[in-house]
Amino acid sequence: MFGDGTRIELRLLDIEPMMGVLEGVHMEIVDGAYPLVSSCEYGHDPMLMFRDIDVGVFIGGFPRK
Repeated sequence: MFGDGTRIELRLLDIEPMMGVLEGVHMEIVDGAYPLVSSCEYGHDPMLMFRDIDVGVFIGGFPRK
């Protein structure tokens, strides 16, 4: 998507009640040791997660029950 060798700083955003689930996603990404992922953080505050970003990609999931 960004060319060969472009390192990515992931920031995962979700609503506060889903932080436990998002922590699991974060751990899976870190455990995967993807060579182009230079960092991964997560949170529920959009002001923090969107600070100084160049590109934002929003991916929807299944509706919450």
